[in-house]
Amino acid sequence: MRPSALAGAAVMAGFVLGTAPVSGLLGVGLGRGVNVLRGRLTAFVGVALLAVSGWTPLSGLRLGGWLPAGGGAAADGAASGRV
Repeated sequence: MRPSALAGAAVMAGFVLGTAPVSGLLGVGLGRGVNVLRGRLTAFVGVALLAVSGWTPLSGLRLGGWLPAGGGAAADGAASGRV
C-alpha cells in the first residue's frame, strides 16, 4: 500500500474518533476530582514545579560538561569501562 495524504487523513480521523470519548471522560473525571483536592493539589504542583525547575538546568549543565556526571562509584566504573 502506497502512503498518501488521504490514507494519513483517514488514520488521523480514526484516531480522533477512537480517543475523543476517553478524553472527554478523563476531563470530566479530573475536573470533579480537582475540586476535592484543590488545596493539596496546588501545593503538590508547586513543589513539583520547583523540583523540575531546579533539575532541568542542572541536567543541561551536566550534558554540556559543566558539572560532573553524578551517580557515585558505580557510574564512574561503568563510564571508564571497568565493572
